[in-house]
Amino acid sequence: MFRVLYVPFYYFQLKRNELKKEVFRDLRDVISGIKEMMLTYGFSAKKSSGYGIIEDGWDK
Repeated sequence: MFRVLYVPFYYFQLKRNELKKEVFRDLRDVISGIKEMMLTYGFSAKKSSGYGIIEDGWDK
């Protein structure tokens, strides 16, 4: 299981509509980064042994 905690540090500085736009933009970037990490680079303690990269079986 892989979990990500997202906390927008600029929460108190923005109005509600601006915050929503920034959060959606951030989450899009987080999803893109996780996809690259899992499908391209891998994420595990034994990555150099070939573990950690997952197969792309997600429905598009």
